[in-house]
Amino acid sequence: MTSYSYSLTLNDGEIITLAAAIELLIVRCDRELKNGHRTPFLAWQADAKEIQARLNYKVWQTSIPPFDSDFDWRVIPGRLPPGADNDPAV
Repeated sequence: MTSYSYSLTLNDGEIITLAAAIELLIVRCDRELKNGHRTPFLAWQADAKEIQARLNYKVWQTSIPPFDSDFDWRVIPGRLPPGADNDPAV
């Protein structure tokens, strides 16, 4: 099977909506599988659970917080933009 790689930027509301939609799909698939309907629900359920498991993997904050002399956005673990140095002294 051919695999593709996608990059997608979502805001907070969009990620919440996506997580809720994935959860609804999993619940629907569970119900359909209990009723004996395997196709396409078995595949959809597996894919939805895989997406759900990776939903918050490699999350970066793309906006800079309001200017505050006491706040250094560079030192928030896991919130650096791709390619940024993890050394807060940079």
